[in-house]
Amino acid sequence: MPISFPVDNGSGYAETTTSYSLPVSPKLTNAGPRHRTTSDERPFNIITRRLREIGAISLEDFLSDTPTDDPPRVHVSKVIPYRIMSTTDIDMGGDARVSAANVGNRSPSPSHIPAPLSERNMNGETRTGSHFSRDNAISRLHQTCIHALGSPDRLKYEFLEENGQKSKQCILTIVRSNDELRSYKSEAVFLRRADAKARVASIAIQMGALDFIRGGESPDGKKTKSGLGPLASDTTASNGLDPSTPEGSIDKALLEWRAGRVHSEWIFYNDPRVVGQYGAALRIQLTRHSLRVYSCDSSFTSESDARAACAQKALDEGVLHYIKFGNGQKEPAQLLIEDEEPELFDQQRPPTKTKTRPMTLQSYYESLPQPFPESFGTKSAVEINAPSFINTLLQSARGGRLKYNFYWITDKITSLLGCLLRLERGQETKSYFVDHLFQKRNDAKAAACLLALSQGIGDYIRAVKASMDANFTPEMRKLASEKFIFALNTECSKIRQGNRLVFTYTDDLDGKLIH
Repeated sequence: MPISFPVDNGSGYAETTTSYSLPVSPKLTNAGPRHRTTSDERPFNIITRRLREIGAISLEDFLSDTPTDDPPRVHVSKVIPYRIMSTTDIDMGGDARVSAANVGNRSPSPSHIPAPLSERNMNGETRTGSHFSRDNAISRLHQTCIHALGSPDRLKYEFLEENGQKSKQCILTIVRSNDELRSYKSEAVFLRRADAKARVASIAIQMGALDFIRGGESPDGKKTKSGLGPLASDTTASNGLDPSTPEGSIDKALLEWRAGRVHSEWIFYNDPRVVGQYGAALRIQLTRHSLRVYSCDSSFTSESDARAACAQKALDEGVLHYIKFGNGQKEPAQLLIEDEEPELFDQQRPPTKTKTRPMTLQSYYESLPQPFPESFGTKSAVEINAPSFINTLLQSARGGRLKYNFYWITDKITSLLGCLLRLERGQETKSYFVDHLFQKRNDAKAAACLLALSQGIGDYIRAVKASMDANFTPEMRKLASEKFIFALNTECSKIRQGNRLVFTYTDDLDGKLIH
């Protein structure tokens, strides 16, 4: 690792030397000193000793050792201020002193990991010295992955631009094997991809990613598994459809704008309480964590009718725009040469479907991107009770015309269960689908709720409640109940003794119209 440093030449000023690499090369050991020294110790040995005193490490140690959370100890007493003058006329036998201000620790503690960029940083400026901390977090993950897993390819970075180019988000997925992964996400507030990538690397280290890479264990000792499973027999890909139909236009857009790397995935389901009626859901997955699910209700007499209705609903909700420009894409994707652009190739490649194995609810919860949007502390997935949590949120937003349904989908080969959660508000629908990963219906249902919470359904319901409160404030409720109704009842009693107001209601979902 080349190192340039200042030394004191005895005149009160410091001058920089040429660059050296550690450890000591045999050629340098046998070579005579360039400058006359005042002692028998070689200049290179003087430099090496004094660099080690302030915490420097050799290139060999840096590449072979596993990064730790404890930075090298620096002898502050040996550090003095200096001023750079030139790179010539250096007395190699002088008392060399190096400023610790220019020596970076390769393994900062988690408390020194950079926080989210400020408003100034998001406008394109960067704090002085933040480049080292930013790159160091990425480097620590990279080196640990090489040391523990043999390759940095297990680190998968995805960049999302769901809310425009100035709100970039990065999601890091660490894959130990086909069945073990962890995901971490940054805030969607960054202007540059490099800053979002650095932030998610810092978050991952803070949340124990290094321990997971080394041993594949979560802090509570449980193994984590992938939250993605293969498409089972209930899901199909549509091919050879008429481009003039809704389904065909979607497939045509996928072929033209995603170069055949993304395909439409269809899921069919039915309400067990109603025989002979079907529903359909469409999933478009650009990357592992950038996806959309569109669905229709289970009121159609055939799967083909349900698929056509779902495709039309997806078109109405902007699926073509998502296919063309989702995830920050600006023009049709071109066929990539993997050797020339491996990182971009991996990001745009559809996630590999692995062999389906039964999965526990806790493992699925741990595989979702962290930090989780809802604050559940150290509760386990069972203790969270996600279906009950969502139901409580919906009850708090009564009058918002929200309606939800669960549909279970069974893999005919493995008999494992998946679940679709549909949340409707008028013509607006939000859909959350979990693949066939579970042996119990309750686990599949809870997993769908956890996925919905991970993707922001809690904030959506709270926004609906806030919009209702804005239209009918608590002050208005108090005024109506304490004054208006009382005054109206008083006037009615003046007409006839015992006369009272009569209200009739008409239900519109969970909203009520008064007549």
